[in-house]
Amino acid sequence: MIIIVFIFLIFEFYIKKLTLSINKKSIFFVLLYFITISLSIVTTIDPLAFFDIYKHIVFGLLFFFVSLMILNNKNRIRWSIYILGLTILVNYFYQLIIYFFQNFLFTFQNFFYYKYWEVLRLNLNKQKFFVDVYDSALIPVIFILFYWFKNNLAYKFYKVLAILTALFFAAVSNFRTQLLMAISSLIGAVYVSSKNKRGFISRLFGLMLILIVLSSIFRSFIESSTIERIVEPSQAETQTITTRFDWWKQSIEMGISSPLVGIGLNNFYEYLSPKTKINNLSPGSQKKLARITAAHPHSIFFQTIAETGVLGFISLMLLLIDFIKNDIYAFKRKNIPCNLIIVSFWSIFLFSIFNPPITLQYLISFWFLRALTIKLTEFSL
Repeated sequence: MIIIVFIFLIFEFYIKKLTLSINKKSIFFVLLYFITISLSIVTTIDPLAFFDIYKHIVFGLLFFFVSLMILNNKNRIRWSIYILGLTILVNYFYQLIIYFFQNFLFTFQNFFYYKYWEVLRLNLNKQKFFVDVYDSALIPVIFILFYWFKNNLAYKFYKVLAILTALFFAAVSNFRTQLLMAISSLIGAVYVSSKNKRGFISRLFGLMLILIVLSSIFRSFIESSTIERIVEPSQAETQTITTRFDWWKQSIEMGISSPLVGIGLNNFYEYLSPKTKINNLSPGSQKKLARITAAHPHSIFFQTIAETGVLGFISLMLLLIDFIKNDIYAFKRKNIPCNLIIVSFWSIFLFSIFNPPITLQYLISFWFLRALTIKLTEFSL
């Protein structure tokens, strides 16, 4: 469907029924990044692994360009944010089922995409929840929706409830990055929506107080949580951090071995040291999860160095610098909806610093938020 819509929009663009107003420099950096990733096919030793991730990147970028072409007026942009808010609500119910009604979820396992269900099930066995759900980074979207609504007590209650729900799921997910995204997006949203520095500091102080109280409550009745993993990490938790540092070290070595275009997209595991692979071969279902986990160095920067080389790393840095420059310019205009989406975008980018940013769900969320940022800079709501 994305391909069909993209071809249709390109045709309309060709016959000049559709215009695309965007910074040409930004498009250049996006295409440069895509080209350098594509070049790594030259050195790949596992083409199937390459294309397994490459297709996700392609569809993420197609979704980006489709969004840029479709969101060509204020009404469409506003409705896209409404739809984004609706997906948050749907995901809340989905996370509720995953956490509290797992048996009910298992009865519908045949409706899931097989690979997604496999990763979800393997993580559930380790008491890790909400794989590929990124609502933690979308707290600013909640602020936008209620910014447009009437500022009365009832709406304030629903706003606080929605935010606390996001924080709760981040706290019980057992993924540290989920909590990091939730806190960063919440602090950023509070900063953008505050009228002055004094108001921000007072609201931030109140927020921190609430979070401390909530963390104490969580720890009293929840056996395992993200907070526990941060405050009192077990030996296994410490080992995951040590392993990650080892992967990063090996990523640099892989990049040095093939400096120009890297070892090939999604080929990290093929070059991983035998010792590290052996350490990851745990018994039972953990063995399979360890294999999936070790397929990526868990950082977009180290992944880029290893798998796409110097060319890929330079193009990524140029792309991020361009994003930062454009977002600083947008922030100065004090367009609150735009600035809140910028906070969401960089919060979801945090995920890629410590996790594999290779799923279709993540890439579409990432590029859609980027498209929204560009369009909200052009159209003030």
